[in-house]
Amino acid sequence: MEARIDTARTRADVAARQLQELRAAGRLAWVRVAELVTEPITDEAEISAVLERIRHAIADQIAEGKQVRLR
Repeated sequence: MEARIDTARTRADVAARQLQELRAAGRLAWVRVAELVTEPITDEAEISAVLERIRHAIADQIAEGKQVRLR
């Protein structure tokens, strides 16, 4: 039963993402935070650099006329 619920949740998540992409009519870009931040953040001093990478990735997509969602 729990496996079926997990499968249904996964399918619902996929459907929601596809709907968002359709609504954005090709203007939706996904910024994958896990690809930008591959190592654990272990020190408060690292936060600014990590946020700057995320900000830059978002700004690049916006400059191309995209709407941005984070993953």
